[in-house]
Amino acid sequence: MASGTLKKIKLNFLFGIIGQAVTLVIGILIPRLFIISFGSDVNGYINSINQIFVYISLLEAGVGAAASQALYTPIGKGDKQKVNGILAATNKFYTKTAVGYSLIVLALGFVYPLLIKSTLPYYLMVSNFLITGGSGVVAYFCHAKYKILLGVDGREYVTSIIATVYQVFLSVGKAVLLFVGCNVIIVQSLYLALNILQAILFTIYIKRNYKWLDLRVQPDFKSISKSKSVLIHQISALIFNNTDVLILTFFCDLKSASIYVLYKNLISLISTLINHFSNSINFRMGQIFGQRERFIKLHDVYETFHITLTFSLCTITYMFFVPFLALYTEGMDANYLLTYMPLLVVSVEILSYMRIPSQNVIIYAGHFKETQWRSLLESAINLVLSLALVYFLGIYGVLIGTVVALLYRANDIILYSNHKILNRSAFPVYRTVIVNVVWGCLAVFLFNMLPLHLDNYVSVILTAIVVCIIMVPAQLAVNFLIHKKAGSSLLEFLRNVKQLRR
Repeated sequence: MASGTLKKIKLNFLFGIIGQAVTLVIGILIPRLFIISFGSDVNGYINSINQIFVYISLLEAGVGAAASQALYTPIGKGDKQKVNGILAATNKFYTKTAVGYSLIVLALGFVYPLLIKSTLPYYLMVSNFLITGGSGVVAYFCHAKYKILLGVDGREYVTSIIATVYQVFLSVGKAVLLFVGCNVIIVQSLYLALNILQAILFTIYIKRNYKWLDLRVQPDFKSISKSKSVLIHQISALIFNNTDVLILTFFCDLKSASIYVLYKNLISLISTLINHFSNSINFRMGQIFGQRERFIKLHDVYETFHITLTFSLCTITYMFFVPFLALYTEGMDANYLLTYMPLLVVSVEILSYMRIPSQNVIIYAGHFKETQWRSLLESAINLVLSLALVYFLGIYGVLIGTVVALLYRANDIILYSNHKILNRSAFPVYRTVIVNVVWGCLAVFLFNMLPLHLDNYVSVILTAIVVCIIMVPAQLAVNFLIHKKAGSSLLEFLRNVKQLRR
């Protein structure tokens, strides 16, 4: 299973980039069309129920992450019998989850619309809740387990291809339905139909390429026994990542939620690109974690690249946020141009993604139980501060709460993974962060000095491309020169790529 590692990494990255390019175009065009067609209230409601479904996904109880962690070693060794046992246990649990998920969706579908302030018709809110919830039921019954296998086996590119096909069909279909004047219920029904198609595609691929896979064997529940500790992390992450929209929905209004989501969706287009880079190599990192010297060499290169790419792309996004939003939100029914939103949203993304390499080390080592209280503390800080500040600062308040919590947890993860697991100093990580903070501030200062006229989409896009072509390679070069060990390891990998195949 470990053969063809370099090919898998290339395919993961290639199709990840293609998928991201498609998602980028779609993610820009469709939300605007949706808001213009149905208004900010409908957009806010749809996004608020999406957050509800994220919470309902707690029924999964950490099994997905526990299964992924348990599969790294047997897949790396080619132990098919062990893989079958783990996935058989995962499948049984997911089947039960799908039943519970269905019942909760039915119950909440009729209750949730009664709990929020809105002028939207009750039938419309109920219908959208039930239709959106159906997608989760399909995933748990059909293909969630297959996505875990593909990810750990280095075939993330398959998931990217299917996701790209799904996004294209979904977006083209939504655009057509919006243009012909269909109501929001019909538009949202497209999600459910295409999720069923997605499940069929995953099933066909698995049956053709994993003929040895047998989910009828004796389930290996012991291998996913860490799921309870993982669940604590998932509860914490869900509270952390999804409370802001709900707080704004209940304590402000649906328009505030819509504004927040629009900013987050735009910045997430960049973070998704960073995720694709991470996922393209993540499977191999997990498989060689037990080989300390080899792992640390690859990890240092990956971490330096990842942190630098995160800072670089987020800095460029910050530069162009305001001119792009001024064009993008023209004609919408709410004021989306808020002075400090770009800085706060970009800060959240940087703090969230700069810690991922260190966070992955904790996952590879299986230190879920050891770090669960730290994760809960992060969520508690975010929740308490967001609830306290939303009364005084509104949408800014929830973002400040998130930034403060991330400052704590990002440092905690970096220190824990380096000191407790890798048994080394965390100074090189902080050095990389400091270099990129200074670089980013200098880049923004110089950019603001330029006499640019970014008053149309063409000028914004072309200028952003030029800045990206200049800034990203230069920033990577500076970081690898400063981080000499990572730079030496990178040169070694480039000279002998066959090392990745061993």
